[in-house]
Amino acid sequence: MSRKLKSDDWLAVPHALERTAAESLGRLHDLGCLYRDAHRAIAAEYGPGALPALLSPQSVSDLLSMSIDGGGKLLGRTASANLLVEIAQRRSWRLFLAPDIAIAFAYMQPKHRSRKRSGI
Repeated sequence: MSRKLKSDDWLAVPHALERTAAESLGRLHDLGCLYRDAHRAIAAEYGPGALPALLSPQSVSDLLSMSIDGGGKLLGRTASANLLVEIAQRRSWRLFLAPDIAIAFAYMQPKHRSRKRSGI
């Protein structure tokens, strides 16, 4: 005994597909808005003429509500992990930058990766 499909049964799949496509387009639109918002925020912070904020033990201690000594130790550990570069190596006045910014402002030279030669 075969069951005969009604027109509503045939339309269920296209309607489900349409609903899923509409939800996906909404998500894509939201992602596009977030991307543009992030781009504007980054451009405002690091646009032409805007220098990035220098990290110092004082600025880190203010930001994270910790002691200046703790901020200095945290920055030192971050520099040890190669996430930051110390650009002013005076004990009383230490400043740190991200490596790419330190290279851009000539505080350090870019590291050149050596290619291994094949033994051909």
